[in-house]
Amino acid sequence: MATTTIRISLHAYDVLQELAQRSGSSMLVVLEQALEQYRRQQLLEAINAAYAALRAVPEAWAQLEQERLELGVNRKEVSDHGVNSLKIKELIS
Repeated sequence: MATTTIRISLHAYDVLQELAQRSGSSMLVVLEQALEQYRRQQLLEAINAAYAALRAVPEAWAQLEQERLELGVNRKEVSDHGVNSLKIKELIS
């Protein structure tokens, strides 16, 4: 695997080292896992913001609801804030 060097603060380095020691993983593995978790969090936040914006426009939300009915989407999979977060996590995994 190719690698590169980046600069991080001493505090970030200390935290990374501590997490690696506690988990028994390398600092590289801990950093990669943290970045992946952050990427997923950002994606979920963007999805939630998009649903909130859509819900703020009644006509657009009604159109989405109609499309869901036409596609036969199970209402249990849909919360008041969009698709169930567990379903979204499955989709982005």
